[in-house]
Amino acid sequence: MRVLGLETAGEQGCVGLVDDDRPLCDLVFEATMAHGEKLLPAVEAALALAGLSKRDLDLIAVSRGPGSFTGLRIGLATAQGLARALGIPLVGVSGFEVYCRKAAHWPGPVWVLLPDRRDWLYASAFHRGREILAPRVLARDELLARLRAGGATEGKALLIGPGVEAHREAFGAVSGDGVVLAPRSLNLPSGVEIARLGREGFARRGRDERYELEPLYVQEPPIRASTRSPIPGRRRAVSPAPA
Repeated sequence: MRVLGLETAGEQGCVGLVDDDRPLCDLVFEATMAHGEKLLPAVEAALALAGLSKRDLDLIAVSRGPGSFTGLRIGLATAQGLARALGIPLVGVSGFEVYCRKAAHWPGPVWVLLPDRRDWLYASAFHRGREILAPRVLARDELLARLRAGGATEGKALLIGPGVEAHREAFGAVSGDGVVLAPRSLNLPSGVEIARLGREGFARRGRDERYELEPLYVQEPPIRASTRSPIPGRRRAVSPAPA
């Protein structure tokens, strides 16, 4: 099965191709505020490097995030358009799963960190592939406090994902006996891993998500949501006055 994997959740986009489990191409590109301009040319370049055409594809897999709302919408819309035009299935993949897979052989807890705005992070934790902390939004300082306190799971904690690169200097304060920071090479997005996870998920569930796929939304903590300023120009819903 030839699978195209797409990532547009962060400042770096990625396009990957696999043939069953064999990687064919993995292109990473800078795409800050420019996913719409660069994604389709990157798809064409990846196909050309692999010696394939769009008609050779059997499945499309796309990251559902979490991440940039605009970037995710561009990725999902592009993936849905391609899948519908080619008449092939589409599946979504959690961004947390991608980095958890990269750390599959780590013996201790794995914190997958994806950047949100400023000093906030999307975070989830795993141990030997099993989720031990459900996805949530955490302030960087709160996460640092948790890491200093340690946890019930034995072993050094590995921090992995683009959120590590966004705050590498701050996380350096807890790096040492109890915490290890993944190298930059492991914190890059991977279209190949998205494609592999998509293929495995489709083989298990056989579910085509062309017409129902949505981004992965993570609940914000109440204190953050309550202090956010209203969006300029957006009207509030108003209940009708009693008759």
